[in-house]
Amino acid sequence: MHYDTILIRYGETFLKKGRRSFFISVLKHNLQTVLGPGFILRELYGFLCVERRDGQAFEFDADIRAILDRTFGVFSYSPAIALPLELSAIENAFANLNDAFFAGVNSFRVSTTRSFKGFPLNSMQMNRRLGAIVQATRGLRVDLEHPDLDLGLLIHNKKAFLFPGTYKGPGGLPVGASGRAVLLLSGGIDSPVAGLLVMKRGVRVLPVTFQCEASGLAGLEKVRDLAGRLSDFQGATVLFYMNADAWKQAFIRRLPARYRLVILRRFMLRAAERVARVFEPALIVTGDSIGQVASQTIENLITTQSAVNAMVVRPLSGFDKLQTMDAARHYGTYAISIRNVADCCEDFTPKHPETRATPAAAAKLEDRLNVEDLLARVLGTLRVQTLPLDNAVSDTLLTIYYRLRLLFGHRDWWPGDTQLEIVVGAVLTQNTAWTNVERAIANMKSQGLLDVQALLDAPQEALEAAIRPAGYFRIKRERLRSVIKALVDKGGPDFKGFESLDTNDFREFLLGIKGVGPETADSILLYAFNRPVFVVDTYTRRILGRMGILSGKETYDEIQALVVGHLPKDIALYNDFHAQLVNLAKDFCKTRPVCNTCPLHDICPKK
Repeated sequence: MHYDTILIRYGETFLKKGRRSFFISVLKHNLQTVLGPGFILRELYGFLCVERRDGQAFEFDADIRAILDRTFGVFSYSPAIALPLELSAIENAFANLNDAFFAGVNSFRVSTTRSFKGFPLNSMQMNRRLGAIVQATRGLRVDLEHPDLDLGLLIHNKKAFLFPGTYKGPGGLPVGASGRAVLLLSGGIDSPVAGLLVMKRGVRVLPVTFQCEASGLAGLEKVRDLAGRLSDFQGATVLFYMNADAWKQAFIRRLPARYRLVILRRFMLRAAERVARVFEPALIVTGDSIGQVASQTIENLITTQSAVNAMVVRPLSGFDKLQTMDAARHYGTYAISIRNVADCCEDFTPKHPETRATPAAAAKLEDRLNVEDLLARVLGTLRVQTLPLDNAVSDTLLTIYYRLRLLFGHRDWWPGDTQLEIVVGAVLTQNTAWTNVERAIANMKSQGLLDVQALLDAPQEALEAAIRPAGYFRIKRERLRSVIKALVDKGGPDFKGFESLDTNDFREFLLGIKGVGPETADSILLYAFNRPVFVVDTYTRRILGRMGILSGKETYDEIQALVVGHLPKDIALYNDFHAQLVNLAKDFCKTRPVCNTCPLHDICPKK
């Protein structure tokens, strides 16, 4: 059967009142992403309408149903035919319904919903009138309680929609509407279900898993497949995985056997908390259910929770195992979870684990360990895989970024209190170290020159003296004034005129200013004007070349396109990633690299 519309009802989202438009926009974005550019979504009060962008009818096939069945926020949906808001047109449509509607049908009913009260007939009158037409043309029996076919009619204020029944969606809230959570994902049955349950509440999940020699590649493949199933429900998913062998070795040497499992869970939560800080605010989600196993007694849950300050959410707390298994089958994770693969911690889990651990007892035992060192060693093995796509370049770039972010923290780059100060810094940093630029900017501040008009009006000698620490002070004085004058002439003294300018056009404008090259232009765009461009510098070329991502012959624009093409479009990510690379190059990946202590040592092919 071919239709020209799909009516999507968004149930709970409709009740959000003050934030309704936000929730609907997230749902539209999620649906548009998975349906692709061939479809367009329009809002109709109380509904979303999916149509072909070219206006043509389309087959309502299994692929479309699968997408809608796993898009949280969709309460129900109906394939529909749009009709003019005219009684004669509606009657004609019911009289000439396609034979495919009635295959295997012996009984029917008509169910009219009339949201447009100006229509001349009410719902009951329409049901009787249209039912009589179908009964006369098809000879079918009317059954108002349990019909084989329920012919729906929605009378809206602009159109009417005819649809043969309604399909139930997954419900809940659209993923991304409620923030993010780090999910401790194992290869078992519970944790994937816990992740899906918080997704249903609008939370985007970031799965974190720990592997070790015991589970090997088969264990990692199993968790990857589970994370891939999660991506079916939330789109692109980043899986963080780490090697936990360092923990195991230390625990076996220094801890009594009965406490090893509860201490391991405390360390896992600590690592998850470090990842959550990158995405703050973010929850931590686990698959714990009260009382199922030794690690999930109330005492042990309190003890593991006490290791972190982050909020830990346990969606399965009140589930029994059968309920969790039913949910796993429903969401399609069960068959993956029951694969017979060795668990990471099963070879050192005691026969009689502690069931009544206390925070004080756990902390005293951890005094035997160097907690921060052990945590850093495992975090230092972090690798990333993007799902469902298999893209080695994306995975390498994100692995580099998140390792550096966990080690160095957020770099809060570019330093500057105002747009003007950032623009000045971008010009002055050409061919000099940032410490020299800081001195020049400090001089300008003390002399009142970090003001648009003061900078343009200052005597040449005064401006040159202020920026002398940055080197090439005569050339940079000329460039600085050229850049500021051009920005003021086009965007005004407050630069507000650039707010509506397309980023590509803005970049071309900057490149047209004498002395402004791609790196300076992109630094101004990204850091001063918050535009989604990635800055390529000497450090970027050096690091990505040594990591095997670049051959060394690429142009500036080719490197920029490669990086942007393999990262999520995220201004904050572009900003901090560039800053992390600068920090790595200054401390480790120097002209003569310091490889032995480099945080990328184990994944760098040119170490």
